[in-house]
Amino acid sequence: MSNHRESEAVDVLVIGGGMSGLSAGATAAEHGAKVLLVEKGDRTGGSAQYSAGMFFSARNIEEMVNHVPEGDVELLSKLVNDHLPAVADLKRKGVRVDPPFIPTVTMGQAFPADVKSLFIKNQEIIEKHGGEVRVLVAGQKLLVDAQGRVTGATLRHVKSGKLFDIHAKAVILASGGFQGSPELLTRFLGKGADNLFVRSNENSVGDGFRMGTEAGAGVSRGLSSWYGHLMPSPLRVSQIPRHKFPWVSQYESANAILVNRMGLRFCNEARMDDENNQDVLRQPGSRAWILLDSRIHKKYCVAPPFPNAGDFDRVQLAKEFGGRVAKTDTVEDLVRTVEEWGVNGFNLRQTLSDYTRFATGDKAVRLDAPITNPAAALLEAPFYALEVQPSITFPYGGLKINTSGEALDPDGNPVKGLYVAGVDAGGFSNNSYAGGLVIAYCTGKWSGKSAAAMASSLSSKL
Repeated sequence: MSNHRESEAVDVLVIGGGMSGLSAGATAAEHGAKVLLVEKGDRTGGSAQYSAGMFFSARNIEEMVNHVPEGDVELLSKLVNDHLPAVADLKRKGVRVDPPFIPTVTMGQAFPADVKSLFIKNQEIIEKHGGEVRVLVAGQKLLVDAQGRVTGATLRHVKSGKLFDIHAKAVILASGGFQGSPELLTRFLGKGADNLFVRSNENSVGDGFRMGTEAGAGVSRGLSSWYGHLMPSPLRVSQIPRHKFPWVSQYESANAILVNRMGLRFCNEARMDDENNQDVLRQPGSRAWILLDSRIHKKYCVAPPFPNAGDFDRVQLAKEFGGRVAKTDTVEDLVRTVEEWGVNGFNLRQTLSDYTRFATGDKAVRLDAPITNPAAALLEAPFYALEVQPSITFPYGGLKINTSGEALDPDGNPVKGLYVAGVDAGGFSNNSYAGGLVIAYCTGKWSGKSAAAMASSLSSKL
């Protein structure tokens, strides 16, 4: 019985068909490479298909570093410089891009874009230039020669399990991160991370991270931090259609009061909901309670936080899906209700009293955590409480890259033939969020252009 596997040869192999992979494949194709893009799922789009389509970034590097002080400045500088050209590139491809706005849930400026149209446009570019897109094909292992150069990959048909080899002059990893891997989440994010609500596609289980490190790629900083938003509890992923993840994300925590099971505040809520989300994992039971009054509810729960985010009451929607939500006429009734949910009522009464005193001018009060947004005090009825849990959309850490999209080994040297895009690459965000879609798109362009150049160089030597 033969152990021989079927094999093919292409210029550039892209593993992953989300925002970054399609961007990389289209860029490589436009630079003259024959591209094969494989996607593990039954359709392209990755986690970006569930997003609200915000192409945002900082307006300058100073703003970016102020927001993400622990990110890689070299990578972030190129990202900021490439933001507006990336938006122009979307328009060149015929993708609808709406006028920019200043987001309230992060920094910089954002351009709402039709990302589903972008997926189609990029796939058309790949195919127009003689390339191919295949779904239900997963990356298994990178092929590495005796000199340490990546020369292709062993792939696996998802349904049959059959393995086959693709020989390529350059390989781009764009599998979408490791948020679906309980093992990697526990290793890097810590205790309880394997129970995080996975707010993304189900296929991103660390394939790119695993293959890259096995082939000699180093890792970035930021592996213990991640992007996500607080989600209603006790809901599980199966109870919410994935396209509605942004609808039930509780962005308002940055403008509300957030307490743990002990009835104590544990963070400065105003830092942003994605940072609060990380802190909740480390609280007792990995649960927290958002408390707000009618003013905050009207301004931050009913009004959409940004275009395409949904124009409806997020707290009410959370209740309809089965989340624990309370609405009362008095603060005392609100405390009694969450007390029934397991929150320490004695401590909570003191927490709310101290918060109100501070918000109304008494700066001598003892606080469990800093307050920079005292407007969140519970002043006007009705009052609301919502039990929430942390989620993960993608990890901030990943494989180490440079501004050409090349994978770097632990010493900072390029791993020949290997490129990385999207959240398989780390270094941009670290504790704070530097962006999602625009990083995916831009790193796809960096890696696609470099991989095509590598393929052309090797072809000219034959």
